Amino acid sequence: MVERVASEILGEKIMEFIRVNEAKLKELSLIERVVRVEEELKALREFVEKRFEVMDERFEALQREMDKRFEALEKRFQFFSGWFMVVLL
Repeated sequence: MVERVASEILGEKIMEFIRVNEAKLKELSLIERVVRVEEELKALREFVEKRFEVMDERFEALQREMDKRFEALEKRFQFFSGWFMVVLL
């Protein structure tokens, strides 16, 4: 009789312990997943920022190259404009 009551009480306590720990385990699992998602978002932000920096550098280099070409073209135009003025006079 005592043994049966003790096993019932012990069984109930074990089940309660399992329920409580399962809830804690689920909370811990969710927290770990949130941390992983936050880390992934941080890595993604850093990657995107780096890509934008690379694109900015590329556009700046392209702008410098276009400026050089335009200046060279402008010098040629001025040279030929002056040359044609001399020829016409």
